Amino acid sequence: MRLGSLHLVDLLIILGYLALVVYIGRRAAAAAASEEGFFLAGRKLGKLYQFFLNFGNATDANGAVSTASLVYQKGASGVWLSLQTLFMNPYYWFMNPWFRRVRLITVADLFEDRFGSRALARFYAIFQIFATVIVIIGFGNLVGYKVTASLLVKPEVQWTADERVSVEGYRELKALEAARAAAPLDAGQEARLGELREQDKRGELRSYVSWIHGTTGKWLYYLIYTLIVGGYIVMGGLAAAAVNEAFQGVLIVIFSFLLIPFGLAFIGGWDQLSERVPAEMFNLLGGGGGGIGGWELAGIFLISIVQIHGIIGNMAVAGSARDEFAARFGAVSGTYAKRIMIILWALCGLIAIAIYQGADTLSDPDSAWGSMALLLLGPASSAS
Repeated sequence: MRLGSLHLVDLLIILGYLALVVYIGRRAAAAAASEEGFFLAGRKLGKLYQFFLNFGNATDANGAVSTASLVYQKGASGVWLSLQTLFMNPYYWFMNPWFRRVRLITVADLFEDRFGSRALARFYAIFQIFATVIVIIGFGNLVGYKVTASLLVKPEVQWTADERVSVEGYRELKALEAARAAAPLDAGQEARLGELREQDKRGELRSYVSWIHGTTGKWLYYLIYTLIVGGYIVMGGLAAAAVNEAFQGVLIVIFSFLLIPFGLAFIGGWDQLSERVPAEMFNLLGGGGGGIGGWELAGIFLISIVQIHGIIGNMAVAGSARDEFAARFGAVSGTYAKRIMIILWALCGLIAIAIYQGADTLSDPDSAWGSMALLLLGPASSAS
């Protein structure tokens, strides 16, 4: 029994996971009756929960997908868009106890307390609501959709005529680009290549077809995803989020490690990785397709160190700690653990370069993580 390329076992695992997430929210609801209980988990989270809350808050599935995607596009230097916060980790040792010490509920309260301006606090709250809906929820939905779409691949025998034209056009595009790299194309081929590139920029060409491609499937996914995630948060507040982050954090660690040995085995080992991936793609600064250099990295770090104080989750994460040491320990240890995960995700991105190149290049780099999961971890029949 299958739903697209998902096996019955895959479906049961997904349903079990969703049921557990909702159960966590319901169990935590009793402790979230008060304002402090809902937003700050009663200020009673110890070092272990602080570790998982910070780790999970920083290390979500979006980070894995975006890091692997950036490395797939830019080479190893793409990892710095996530790893640049490595230089900020020691600062968390001092920053988080301060947020714990002020003993307020939200960062908006902090603006009013420090500057005596309710209008400024209101502006911050409104701005963060829009930022959360548009950036955090919107980006999370988009990344989740792309991963799910790359797992629910429609068999070729069930493609519609338009879907077949889309995939065949993408294959023709890659074939022409490879031919052009080897020798000059004639006028007709150049014209056709330009036409296909324009179609690719408009998103009309795809390297695969998903069951949920299209407007209806996309918005239905967004609705279900938002309701499930929002449900357990509304029911249980930060306490539910902390427990769920601990659960998801363990899953992310396991999944991040799993892809690497299977990926290396698929391409033939470390030697094949170095042969298949161009040497410049291993450079940590520059290299690859528009890789990140030293000046870009310095600019990213400067922006990060300024904006980190205004992050909406600061007060909730640090303020939920049992004491100041738990706040600083969880912040530093949890975020350093994320840096290890980023390195693993970057390695997954390099393996994706080795797997998906030439005619097999992915039309959407954001699908690299999901495509690798389906290829390497799915049942043997779905990987063939």
